[in-house]
Amino acid sequence: MPTREPGAAVGTGPEAFRAPVRLHGLWEAMGRPCAWLAGGSVRDRLLGRPSGDLDIAVAGNVESVAGIARRAARVLGAHAHLLGRPPHSVWRIVANDVEIELWPLDGLSPEDDARRRDFTCNALLWNLPSGPLVDPTEGASDIAARVLRAVSRSGLSDDPIRLLRAARFLADLKDFQLEEETSAWVRELAPTLAAAPRERVGRELAALLDADRPDRGVAALIRLGLLDPAAPPGCTTEPGWLSARLAAIRALTERGEHPVAGAVAVAGPAARRGILLRGLGAAQDDLAACFAWDRSVRSAAVRAGANLERLIATSDGSAADRRELIAMLGESFPAALAAAAAADAATGWRSGPWRRWWRLWHRHGSYLATMRPLLGVDEVQALTGGPLSGPELGRLLRALVRSQVRGEVRSRSGARRFVRAAAQGSEPGHGS
Repeated sequence: MPTREPGAAVGTGPEAFRAPVRLHGLWEAMGRPCAWLAGGSVRDRLLGRPSGDLDIAVAGNVESVAGIARRAARVLGAHAHLLGRPPHSVWRIVANDVEIELWPLDGLSPEDDARRRDFTCNALLWNLPSGPLVDPTEGASDIAARVLRAVSRSGLSDDPIRLLRAARFLADLKDFQLEEETSAWVRELAPTLAAAPRERVGRELAALLDADRPDRGVAALIRLGLLDPAAPPGCTTEPGWLSARLAAIRALTERGEHPVAGAVAVAGPAARRGILLRGLGAAQDDLAACFAWDRSVRSAAVRAGANLERLIATSDGSAADRRELIAMLGESFPAALAAAAAADAATGWRSGPWRRWWRLWHRHGSYLATMRPLLGVDEVQALTGGPLSGPELGRLLRALVRSQVRGEVRSRSGARRFVRAAAQGSEPGHGS
């Protein structure tokens, strides 16, 4: 069994494997099974990074590992759930501060398990409770050199989602570079990603955008030819447009580079996703839905991507224009503002206009987004000599609210003049 003492390549020892859960105590609670800490859990500890997830490979099959999983869950005050089907079944335990996955090796050796993983930095196993490190693919050396190397070409072709992980790991792992042969494999296999389930694609894209350097990940998507096959079916991607906005994606990650840091905080992940959706040609809810993102985040991201250029064009416009856009975007406004201001800042620093937008949102956003017509349906029908059809009535009421939002109609008498003018087919008058 090829082994390497931890620290030979990356200068860390057994202490790296004890947080956030004392693995020796957990191993004892599980009944001292033949088990290995595996994958990203080992990688992160060798890098000195915190990790709330533990990936543990356990000798045995699904049935024999069930008792081990339940004992681990009991000591953590949680429950064990079986996910997937053989040979990909896994016992998952979600506790307050850690998520654990127990993978039955089902006859595989630790070396075989390592070799079926995606990248060498993840093909590492730490024999519980105190080592040694199992490293058949020289993953520790690659971690020390900050090299992202695929275990094999077949490992990438067997699961095209792993192609997307290459870009995601470049966003997540500081200073890592993609090894040349792996880069060639990813480019060659990139078209196969189009057949991967969009929900899994959506999870990887979300993780990429939530990483420390999402701009590096998006640049890798473009460079490796993954943008088109990652997009929802029927979309026309714009890699050139997206390449020009990498600085905007970075500004949304590092608030110190953003004109309105408060908008970034409120927007959360939706602003970054909005820019990506715009570059994917998927800033429409029916297209983005295939990624299965949280509904509220997806809605805000879609509207941010769809209205990004409009906000930039209106940034120096009138207060009425700003009020109208805020009312139209509603709860999605912070994400749209954060995305637009970041994209604008990427071509030249202009904090003043965006701060005016933000102040207006704080003062009047809720009121503007929930504004109702000053007149009821019956009164509108009477003023127009109705009855109006449903679509006609809806258009008239929306036009009335728009004029109220813009400050062009401010009272019931002004609203009545607006409706009469609309009924006569003339330009509605403005005023109180």
